[in-house]
Amino acid sequence: MRFFKTEVWSYAVLLIILFAIASLAVMAVMNHIEEYVPAEQILTVSTLIWSLTLGFMLIAGAFGLWAIKFSGEIESRRRLSRFISAMDYLADPVIAVDRRGRITGANPAAARTLAVRAHDERLLTEVLPTLTDDNFSAILKAAEPVEVELSAPSGGLERILRLRAQPADDLVIVQISDVTKMNARRIQSMYMARLQLIGQLARGVTYDLTNLLGAISGHASLLARIPPGSIESRQSVDAILRSSEQGISIAQRLLELAQPGVAGPTATRSTGEHIRNAVAAIRESLPEQWKIEEDVEESLPPVGIGGIQVEQMILNLALHAAERIGTIGRLRISAGRPSASRAMFNVGDKYACVVLVSASPSPDDSDMPGGQDSAPIDGEPGIIESVVRSMIEESGGNLFSMRGPYGSVIHRLTLSRPIPETSLHTGDGAIPEAVAQIVAGWRLLLAVPARKCDRMASTMTDAKIQVFRAHDMVSALAEIEKQGVLDAIVMDKTLMGTEVSGIVRAVTRLQPEAGVVVIDEDAQSRIDQSCNAVFVPDPTDGPRLFSALIEARNLAMRRRQQQGRHSPA
Repeated sequence: MRFFKTEVWSYAVLLIILFAIASLAVMAVMNHIEEYVPAEQILTVSTLIWSLTLGFMLIAGAFGLWAIKFSGEIESRRRLSRFISAMDYLADPVIAVDRRGRITGANPAAARTLAVRAHDERLLTEVLPTLTDDNFSAILKAAEPVEVELSAPSGGLERILRLRAQPADDLVIVQISDVTKMNARRIQSMYMARLQLIGQLARGVTYDLTNLLGAISGHASLLARIPPGSIESRQSVDAILRSSEQGISIAQRLLELAQPGVAGPTATRSTGEHIRNAVAAIRESLPEQWKIEEDVEESLPPVGIGGIQVEQMILNLALHAAERIGTIGRLRISAGRPSASRAMFNVGDKYACVVLVSASPSPDDSDMPGGQDSAPIDGEPGIIESVVRSMIEESGGNLFSMRGPYGSVIHRLTLSRPIPETSLHTGDGAIPEAVAQIVAGWRLLLAVPARKCDRMASTMTDAKIQVFRAHDMVSALAEIEKQGVLDAIVMDKTLMGTEVSGIVRAVTRLQPEAGVVVIDEDAQSRIDQSCNAVFVPDPTDGPRLFSALIEARNLAMRRRQQQGRHSPA
């Protein structure tokens, strides 16, 4: 902001003119009083007159400059506030905040979503209670644009808001955007990349582990049929069988966790049921001497992580806590909503659910460890704890491990609220995000009549598919030879005449790795194994068409694998 405005310079010129007039008046007065004042006092009197004149002029000038500057700032704020209040063309809330943090302007979107008025005079922290003091100070003192992200509970869900602050004179313009879906897509991409890599390794290890445990179980069953030589022999056989069954059960759960289709921070509605499943798995995994207690609140709210992940995290943390105390004892699983009346459940309203996994070496101790006697665990966390911490923090939750009285170990899981599901398109006929990620980057030939081509090509381009077009079979075959390796080919039956099967077989020979989808409006959706193609009746059904593309691609991959097995070595 310029300190001296145009009005200030105009006022300075006016002061100079007034000073000249005052000087002439002072000189006239001095000439008049020389007749009545002795000569030795003329200098003193003239000095006093000049001092009084200049003093009053300087005071008047200072007040004038201050009034102009103050009125200019007030008018600037008023204009900017009116401008923001008239911004009804923006869907995001925009508010004007003065340097004290009070709201002086708001657009209609802010009035709808944040319930603020144009001259609300409330603090920004009253409208956004989750805004921290550091972020609030950064917004008010910003000399350049700054961005701040915060979480805001809304209707049982966790919303991620991004605040963009732009200083303007003595005001700060703040635009508030809901980036929940963008953040969810980023988390989903991270989860899919990480869990797919882990899944590839886990599947191989798990298959070997399952085969090994199955062999142990078979040998133990044969050994059990032999007349026992002693009681200890029978006990050993029973222990082998029990351990083998537990190992197979754990391996099956790991296989479920490693399936490609379950990667991602999907929400679960049956939170209490999954926690109870984890407790049942803990009972099977620990020796019978352990005293296992369960305290799960009824009707737990949904959480922002998958049910299988919840079970696996609780199971692994329980086994980890039992291993840390190094002896038979008591294990307790407690789950409930955040509550200020319980010390270990006092985590604020940011989280949906709190799960406590506590292990104590004293089976008779009825008091659950925790509270003021707890302290963080010293030393580096183990692999299990690090993996669980990574999974829970990426879903918006938190893990805190501590030592309690009597050598007990406590793990506190705080589970976040679910993030709203996202899709590629909004409204009816939306393409699921997972499907869009699978087909993104595909090279596809679209051989359909011109009247259908534009709409289908637009849908596929939105899914980041590279589309090549052809409107007859001659140009389609030319594109197949020209474009090299394709991932999928969509052809309309009306272009192929009566030789549909023959043309499809010829296309699959030219492009053995491409999935073939045939649009046949007179037929039902089906997979024709004889010609290795998927038939769909309605090309405008986006989700069904994309599902057919994936089915056709999988069919082509199976065909290639079969050809590889039957080819000569």
